[in-house]
Amino acid sequence: MKQIMELWKDEYFKEKGVKYSNHVNKFIEYLIKIEKVDKPKGVTLSDVDDCIGWYAEIGKINYRSSMESHLESVKSYYDYLSETDKSSDIFSNINYENFKEELFSKHNLNEGKPRESFPMESVLEILTCLDDDLKMFYDGNPTDIKRKNLIRAILRIYIKITLIAPAKKNVICNIKFKDFNDFMSLDAFRWIIINGVKINIPNGLKRDIEQVVLFATQNQGNEPQGDMRLFDYIYGKKFSKGYINEWFYTFVKAHDIFDLQDAVNTYPIEPIMITAIQAMVNRMANPALIARICGVKIASIENKYYANREYVIKYEETLDQAINWEIAKNEYYTYI
Repeated sequence: MKQIMELWKDEYFKEKGVKYSNHVNKFIEYLIKIEKVDKPKGVTLSDVDDCIGWYAEIGKINYRSSMESHLESVKSYYDYLSETDKSSDIFSNINYENFKEELFSKHNLNEGKPRESFPMESVLEILTCLDDDLKMFYDGNPTDIKRKNLIRAILRIYIKITLIAPAKKNVICNIKFKDFNDFMSLDAFRWIIINGVKINIPNGLKRDIEQVVLFATQNQGNEPQGDMRLFDYIYGKKFSKGYINEWFYTFVKAHDIFDLQDAVNTYPIEPIMITAIQAMVNRMANPALIARICGVKIASIENKYYANREYVIKYEETLDQAINWEIAKNEYYTYI
């Protein structure tokens, strides 16, 4: 039978939604562990402190951001308990910002790093390892590809497309066959439209796409259609953009490319996009071109990557040519 704090938790989710469910559930699990889940008046800030300490010890809370998410969740829960006269708000008489800083220092949490760009050598290592994993695409029969290798193939295509067209994850994951040139012809996949820009596809990536589409066609027995999403068709079922970070973590861990926290089972792939943007910036690419392919406002690019510089697209260049020329300057381009 559920005890009082569990029942209140269920009522809280029903009334306020499940936005904070992950950490509120963690908190309730800790109260069960210390036998206070049926003693709401006995729960104090010390228990919140010890809760974070326990989850830090077992590797479930490692970074400032996770600790702050936990506190915000528990605080929201207590706001509800106070509003409904179920319990007093244990956060009401403290300096909340100071409390966060004390917990951060006390439990030796990591500051965490923003999702910055990868070193170019890491990008080249990622590409090399993916190709090594998938040599069977060229040496064997496409119909023999195993599920693990199919996932690697999707990851490789995603990463390579992002490197030549650094657009957001949602844009890349929603690519449709009609975004490619003559996708049913023998000379398909020569270029792709991303954020309204025609992007040339290098021969290596063209080959990668052809191989995996052939595999999907032979295994599914149906030809791709223009409105089909590329990754849905390859995967053989509904593809979610959430898979990418999970698959990237598994790949990175298998090849020991980056240091990973053992408790983590996902790794952000956004730095791939940032790497491509940063590489263009380093070669003084026009921010107007970068903004266009990324699908963001030019001010966003200028504020993040440039300092008081003005760039214009020369009148003799077409937009497509200019963007492709800038992308082709990147070190990984010939590899792709």
